[in-house]
Amino acid sequence: MSATLPQNKNLANIDDVPASGTATPDATLNGERTNEWERPPPPPQPPAAKGLRFWLVIVAMMVTTFLSAIDLTSVSTALPTIVQDLNGSEFAWVGSAFALGSTAMLPLVGGLAQIFGRRPVVLGSIAFFALGSGLCGGAKGMNMLIAGRAIQGVGGGGILAMAEIIVADLVPLSERGNYMGIFGAVWAVASAIGPPIGGAFSQSNWRWLFCEYILCYAVLNVDSNSPLP
Repeated sequence: MSATLPQNKNLANIDDVPASGTATPDATLNGERTNEWERPPPPPQPPAAKGLRFWLVIVAMMVTTFLSAIDLTSVSTALPTIVQDLNGSEFAWVGSAFALGSTAMLPLVGGLAQIFGRRPVVLGSIAFFALGSGLCGGAKGMNMLIAGRAIQGVGGGGILAMAEIIVADLVPLSERGNYMGIFGAVWAVASAIGPPIGGAFSQSNWRWLFCEYILCYAVLNVDSNSPLP
């Protein structure tokens, strides 16, 4: 008695599938076959209207980026006066501490923003920046000034990284280049006017060069309902 093998329903149509494994599209009424890449692209969608909360967030991040860039570029011209007033010698660490703190913070910002959300990381970065500014403004010696600059660098690095992350969250890819160009222009303007501002404060009172950055607290808290995820 011979056993009969079960027939596979797909064996009947196996000749219809090409060797590549991709089924051919059905023929049109004219006998031609259509491909996906031959179809016209969908019409572009008009950009969505930006509300007040969107612009408040963008302006707030622009202001914090502006202050962070000014702080990075203005200290160099005021540094001789600061070192002379504090009777210090390790002036090279004043700029290096900020750069080290900022560089150490950059790789961590993305993960922290993904875990805790954008708003706490932005406010935490501004808090670190303002705390470092207060320490630098009230420094009694070079060690305290260098420590404050390192804390400032942690906050400044978080601000710069979160500005790009927030723009990527709020702005579609087709418009993202325009906003990144605006932030680049803000950085360029701050870098240009930073050294004259540092020289001006060094002639009067260099401590106000750092104390003014405490205003960063009020900038991002203008809109407590900002659309940060």
